Parts: sequence; structure tokens; C-alpha cells
Amino acid sequence: MTTSDLVFILLTLSFWVLITLYWILSARKVGTNHKGNEIFSFIKLIGSALIIYLPLLTGSFIATKLYITSFLTGLIGSVLCFMGVLIMVWAKEHLGKNWSGNVIIQQEHSLSRSGPYKYVRHPIYSGGLFAMFASAIIVGQIFGFIWVVFCIWGLNVKINKEETLLTKEFPNEYPIYKKQVKRLIPFIW
Repeated sequence: MTTSDLVFILLTLSFWVLITLYWILSARKVGTNHKGNEIFSFIKLIGSALIIYLPLLTGSFIATKLYITSFLTGLIGSVLCFMGVLIMVWAKEHLGKNWSGNVIIQQEHSLSRSGPYKYVRHPIYSGGLFAMFASAIIVGQIFGFIWVVFCIWGLNVKINKEETLLTKEFPNEYPIYKKQVKRLIPFIW
């Protein structure tokens, strides 16, 4: 591992630490009685992201390199990770008291269709997956990319539950919104 590899790894890990601190502090502002559950739900997402770095500690077969990392891959991965974290913060701030780490409808819940929600229906997940993918680029190991695919599958299960609940809560608005706005990747999916 080169010095630049280590710098970019530590930089992206610091992004994950900062988003975790932000989420914990902002959960205190949410008007819900489920704060502990909200934080735990987010910690699961962050923990899933940090698993990408696990092969760096093990050195076993899961640490198999997909490509040789370089300053360029580190720079690209760091910028993309930062962008993913910013998307998560933007979406959470925009969602405000509607946000929940659990699949529930908040008091006075409204359907968000502006800000990042005009581009994708689940921008917090999009940003998180984007930052995870960027972390996999930084590490450069096969395991990281496989883990991102696994997390996409897991989040899709949660998204399906959320969308079922939102369709029940907003039977006239949500089906139209689903037709107009993609799930996780603008204009694609």
C-alpha cells in the first residue's frame, strides 16, 4: 500500500465518520420517539459501508485486488465519496421531519418531490450507495464491489417496503411520482 493509498483511505473513512456524526446529531432534532431506532438504522448503513475496508485488515483471499490503485483512482474515489455524502446530507435536510430510518409514516408526513427528490425517489440511499461504490474504488478490491451489489439488493428490499407504505399513505400522488421519478439512478433506474 502506497502513501497516497493510505491518505485516500483515511480521507474517505473521515467522510464516513463525519456523516455518522451528522446523522447522530441531526437525529436529535427529529420529532420522533424512535430516535434510538433511527440512529441504529443509520449505523447499519454506515457499518455496511465500512465493511468495504475490512479486507485491508484481513489480507486473506477477500483482499484480492481488482486493479492496481493509483493517485488517480484515489482522487476519483475521494471526490465521488464526498459527493455521495453530500447527496445524503442534502436529502436528509430536505426531508426534515419526514425522515425515518425505519419504514414508518411520521406525524404530519408529506410526500417530498422537490430538491433531490425530484431526481430520484430515494436520494439518501443513492448517495450512500454512491459513496460506498467510491470507497470500493479507493480500496480497489473485488470484495468491495461485490459488497456494493449485495447492499443494493438489501436496500431494494427496504425500498419495496417503503414504497408499499407510501402508496397506501398517498394513493393518488405516489403512483404518479413513481412513474415520473426513477428509484435510485436519475433517468435510468
